[in-house]
Amino acid sequence: EYTNSDNPFGDAHLLESFVWHKKREKDGEQHLKEEEMRRREKLRQHEAKEREHEKQTREEERETLQREKEADSFKEWEEQEDQFHLEQAKLRLKLRIQDGR
Repeated sequence: EYTNSDNPFGDAHLLESFVWHKKREKDGEQHLKEEEMRRREKLRQHEAKEREHEKQTREEERETLQREKEADSFKEWEEQEDQFHLEQAKLRLKLRIQDGR
């Protein structure tokens, strides 16, 4: 395990959390206290989790709708198949009657 004084990177601040000072300045956050920064970061993470959850929910709904659509399509195909076999049976019966069998 590394320490601030004993690490192969020569980093005296290795164990501290990295802060993008230029980014904080750009975002106008350089005046905020560390506590407020942590609170905002937690809020960002929470919002990201919510967005991910919403995305997953939408995807599940889309998949459910797709399965329902496929089931309806299969049911329609099955009905057409049954109708075709019924028509074929009627046609065979009609031909047998015509042939006198």
